[in-house]
Amino acid sequence: GFGCGPRRILGVGIGFAGVCLVLGVGAEPIKPMAVVAVAGGVSWALNVIWIRRYCMQETAVCLAVWQFIALFLAGAAGLAVLPWLGSILEGVPGTEFATLPWQPMMWATMAAVFVIGLAGITATACMAQGYKMGAASIMGLFDFSFLFWAPLFAWLVWGDTVSLRMAAGMGLIVLAGALAIWSGARAIEPNGT
Repeated sequence: GFGCGPRRILGVGIGFAGVCLVLGVGAEPIKPMAVVAVAGGVSWALNVIWIRRYCMQETAVCLAVWQFIALFLAGAAGLAVLPWLGSILEGVPGTEFATLPWQPMMWATMAAVFVIGLAGITATACMAQGYKMGAASIMGLFDFSFLFWAPLFAWLVWGDTVSLRMAAGMGLIVLAGALAIWSGARAIEPNGT
């Protein structure tokens, strides 16, 4: 099960504090698109839990293909509502990417999207296999490595920097994840809690 030992409860509290620091709760108005990022994190966590609980018998390729079918359907639904998004999200900072009108793609762009899609399916299949086979304590480390890689690439590509407050929040999130992983690893030991 998902026991609620003291380390996990402490981890949830620390993780929540980390998210609040990253979002700047109390220090600045919360950006509406930050909710999208938090929802994405929650969805990813539920995806990992679902795979480990209910999909252990499925092949990694099967999991990757079905995940991309779901993403394709979600994207098609998004395109269907695209004409209304502009009026709904008008004036909301950070939503420009979602409200731009549809533009025909050039052949080079379509080829790039195709290559990115193939790379994504391959990466998803590898990740699904890893979640099925790897120990949670090892896989968790790879999960939290994005907190290093995402800011690094944002800095290299766009010149974005991470404030001290955001870095502290990310550190708390990693600490919370480490507590959860440690709790999960001890739970399967004979004397674990």
